[in-house]
Amino acid sequence: MQRTLNDTSILHIIRSIFTSICIGMKIETWRITRAARRARLPPEEYAPESLESLDIIGKGLLAFNIMISVADAILNVYNIVKTVERYKKNIEIFAKARQQYKDFYQHLYDASVQYNEKLGN
Repeated sequence: MQRTLNDTSILHIIRSIFTSICIGMKIETWRITRAARRARLPPEEYAPESLESLDIIGKGLLAFNIMISVADAILNVYNIVKTVERYKKNIEIFAKARQQYKDFYQHLYDASVQYNEKLGN
C-alpha cells in the first residue's frame, strides 16, 4: 500500500529543507568571517553584525518564499478539484442535451411518418 503525504509529513519536508538552507547560510557567514580574520581585515570591513543581519533577512525571505510556494501548491490543487467538478457538471448537462435532441428528432421522424401515412390514405 502506497503511503500518501499528509499535512505533518509535508510540514516536516518543508522544515527539513528550510533548516538545511539556514545551516548552509550560517556556515557561509562563518567562512566569510574566518577568511576576513585570516586576512587581518578590521571588523568594520566585513562587519560580522551586517553579515548576521543579512543572514536573518535571507532566512526571512526564504521562509516567505516557502510559504508562498506551499500556498501556490494548495491553490493549484484547489483549481484542479474545481475543474474536475465543472467537467462532471458539463458531462451531466451534455447527457441531458443529447437525450433532448434524440427525443426531438424522434418526434420529428414520427410526425413525418404519420404525415406520409395520411397522405397515402
